[in-house]
Amino acid sequence: MKEKVIGIIADVLGMSADEVNAAYSDSNLWDSLKKVEIVFALEDEFGIMFEQEEIAEMKTPESIVECVEKSSKRG
Repeated sequence: MKEKVIGIIADVLGMSADEVNAAYSDSNLWDSLKKVEIVFALEDEFGIMFEQEEIAEMKTPESIVECVEKSSKRG
């Protein structure tokens, strides 16, 4: 799942998956508009809906992967 999430983030940001992986803990990869685009793309791809609290926690690629995994398990 991590690879798929990283791929979506990379597509939205116009970066390679390797670049996103290299900045896995970086909180400066996107602005608020790009974050919204990432959230929508992930919700569409995985058929999930994030809670407001989860979206607020999405500050790094690592935290996004964790939120997707948690939301997917929640069903």
